Amino acid sequence: MAKQQDINASPRFSSQKRVFAEFPEGHPVRRYWIEFHRVQREVCGRDIEWPGRPRIEQEWFSQLLQKPFSFSSYAYCFISCAIHLDGWSLAESENIPSPIEQHHVQQFQMKQTLLAECAQAAAADTNDPILTFVELTRSVLELDIDATAHRLNLSRETLLNRWGVSADVAAQAWIEENWPREPMPSRK
Repeated sequence: MAKQQDINASPRFSSQKRVFAEFPEGHPVRRYWIEFHRVQREVCGRDIEWPGRPRIEQEWFSQLLQKPFSFSSYAYCFISCAIHLDGWSLAESENIPSPIEQHHVQQFQMKQTLLAECAQAAAADTNDPILTFVELTRSVLELDIDATAHRLNLSRETLLNRWGVSADVAAQAWIEENWPREPMPSRK
């Protein structure tokens, strides 16, 4: 039986690990950092079938994005990336979110809405594995907001009211950023 890799032993995370190892066990940023990497291992790449591991996927037409979307698209866009907790590791000002934190807060409602749409489609299809993935992902999203609110010494509500935007506004910005209207020029 293969030994499961300890995320904390990975050299890829060594610089952030040193920063977050200083925080006590139940600290919001430490909980977020550990849980993010656990969920990342659980849910990313599950749309690919491997021997002994079935393909897990959910597709739906997103009312928010007004286009087809899938859980794997969500995972690749928002979970498979490296985690950046620059406000914590760079000791940013305690009352203003860093640019990355502000970006996460602005996308919070959009991410929640996409997960709700996914859960609704998964429930209709009786796709229990995706429902589990949605709950894991929601918990990480909540921990992200909790960690940022803790660092800024704000309540979640104040943080989201001050720097958050509606799901529609965030989705429109995200679509424009990720799906250009003009076709990409061909390379000749």
